[in-house]
Amino acid sequence: MTVEQEILRYARENAGEAFDEIPTEARARVREIIVDYLECEMGLRGRGRSPRPRLGSNLFDEFAVLNLDWQLVAQTELGECQLQGFIASQSSGAIVRRMEAYNGACPACMQMNGRTFTVVMPNAPAKDWATQVWRGKSQVHSVKVKSAPIGGWPSAGLQHPGCRGAWAQEHAKMPEVSKKFAGWVDRLLAKSRS
Repeated sequence: MTVEQEILRYARENAGEAFDEIPTEARARVREIIVDYLECEMGLRGRGRSPRPRLGSNLFDEFAVLNLDWQLVAQTELGECQLQGFIASQSSGAIVRRMEAYNGACPACMQMNGRTFTVVMPNAPAKDWATQVWRGKSQVHSVKVKSAPIGGWPSAGLQHPGCRGAWAQEHAKMPEVSKKFAGWVDRLLAKSRS
């Protein structure tokens, strides 16, 4: 499956699960709104249907009676779906790098910046919580993960609500740059310095 398909699959199955205080019926509606928004954002909607302007506002409009920060809910759910979908789209054994290089990242997230992890299947036996990631490994949904060790561990999704980390796929071999191109860039840079 493509990354987009995996993101939508994760959203359809899990969006809204982290908010235990939301009644089950409301959680299903939160999931529908998030999936609808993701479909619009990824251009997977039919013609004539416009994307929802702001997810947080739509959630607030629908559920204003619930006293939650819907902008944070929206950011958290979208981030969790996107990161989990990315991990789910990787093949078993793929190497991924966590990227937390942004202004204002928390110290726990910054410790993960640049670390690489191996993708394994969710049903793999004896998974290593410190060096491996899999679809469903979640800090945001950690109350539902009974086998999770106590303490911090890298999540396939967000490390915490409001987290802005990302994944990048590592390649076994760095791409080669032609000597002709490298020489051209070096000459261009030298010219711009003078």
